[in-house]
Amino acid sequence: MTAGNFARAVPLALVMGLLMLNHATFDVAGVAYAVASGAVTSGIGYAIWYTALPGLKATHASTIQLSVPVIAALGVIALVIRRAG
Repeated sequence: MTAGNFARAVPLALVMGLLMLNHATFDVAGVAYAVASGAVTSGIGYAIWYTALPGLKATHASTIQLSVPVIAALGVIALVIRRAG
């Protein structure tokens, strides 16, 4: 199901990317970070999640899944504070 969701999102992402191509600048580090954060870490995250999911109760799974945005936000705040300091 997740693969299908990604497959349905790709055409829109490609169209938007092509529309914005004239307004973008690229560097090797930026592209590498984007690929690493988008493809590699998402793939690893999904693999871990779907491996762990069968062993979780529905209430535990939903609580864990809903906590991910909060954990991500806290990570970003910590990174920004570290860089600003």
